[in-house]
Amino acid sequence: MSHPVRLLLLAACAASIAQPPAPLSHVVHLPRTSRRISLNGDLSEWRSAASIDFAAQYARGERDNLTTVKLLWDKRRLYVAFIVKDTELNGRAVSNDDPDMWLDDAIELMIDTRHNAAEVEQLDAKEFIRRGGDFWGTDMVFLQEDDFHILVNVRGTVTAVRGTGLWLEGRSWGYEIPLGVVANGTVNDNGDTDNGYVVEMALDWRELGIRPKDGLVLGADFGVEDVDGKGRFPCDWCEIGNFLQPHRWGDLVLEDSRVHAAQLSLIIWTLSLGVFALAGLGLVLLIVRRFRKRSTGDNGSALEHRRAAFAVQAEAYIGHHYVEPDLTIDRAARDLFVSRRYLQMVLKSHSHASFTELLARYRLQRAAELLSSTTESVTEVGFEVGYRSADSFAVAFKKIYGKPPGEYRRMPPGES
Repeated sequence: MSHPVRLLLLAACAASIAQPPAPLSHVVHLPRTSRRISLNGDLSEWRSAASIDFAAQYARGERDNLTTVKLLWDKRRLYVAFIVKDTELNGRAVSNDDPDMWLDDAIELMIDTRHNAAEVEQLDAKEFIRRGGDFWGTDMVFLQEDDFHILVNVRGTVTAVRGTGLWLEGRSWGYEIPLGVVANGTVNDNGDTDNGYVVEMALDWRELGIRPKDGLVLGADFGVEDVDGKGRFPCDWCEIGNFLQPHRWGDLVLEDSRVHAAQLSLIIWTLSLGVFALAGLGLVLLIVRRFRKRSTGDNGSALEHRRAAFAVQAEAYIGHHYVEPDLTIDRAARDLFVSRRYLQMVLKSHSHASFTELLARYRLQRAAELLSSTTESVTEVGFEVGYRSADSFAVAFKKIYGKPPGEYRRMPPGES
């Protein structure tokens, strides 16, 4: 391991020795995003993200440094944004693995990808030391191979290491992290008052060595180094101070709303099957009636009744799934256990509209409500009701309402 990286890890350990014990649980649930996150300081893209707030909690530290961490994920990346309020911005390090990085205003991210640090905690002290662990005071400090420590200062300089067994001496990660850093103030000039800085990063799941999925739990802690004329004041989310203690980090739980929606659909379908089973006797009687009245031509009305009932079911399906961009008539027919041709025929006959027309109707009615009742941008509204692009949303909206979405929003309430 390089000398700078060793110094960085020792500095992280030295952040605090005598700290209050961490709370019993720090857990945050991360939503999956379908939007592309740009690492440019535009925080409006993080509106749906999970959010964590923390600040210096101990008497030794000043309290002007407030931090919010926002978290999102998709199938390719884990997205993390730090929004730090700080009245004095200082950052001297300009080269990666600088040994004095921790003496700058900087953020720190610690991740345990396998969430297995508790296994190390169960070792007795003798076995822990034999395997390469170390103690700082009475604290167990270690980094396993699945533990990562990332530090970024206010100038965008990065140091990233991962563990090697239980040895505290981690090695350079060697992964160039996609990053965006925006300083809201003048760095290294304490003659004025600064507002803080923003750090956005996107961590590739492949580089972390895991495959994301709904329910996956990661260990994590988030820290901030606050360096100014009064001294150095580090703080962290889990309030452990001595950062390199993965067994005391909090939990990040990945959540995929699409999986939950599918589970809900399965429950609904199961309940529907139960209702159909209870209605079995009535169906048998209906069939008997059909055959008894074949000579009178009443079978045709029974068929129309079934088609009308199915049309109601199909419209309810569209009303439940219209926000999903990949909803098509082929998928709907498959989920409803009918052919595409039959579904289209029933909708045309009983709903007097095609599948595409009904889908657009649900989406655009909801879009009109959002435009009238929220401050979301036109693009965000389009994405929220299931359109893949702002252009396709605008064209569809104008076709139904006669005006582009932006012009519709500006109309007086009585005219819309």
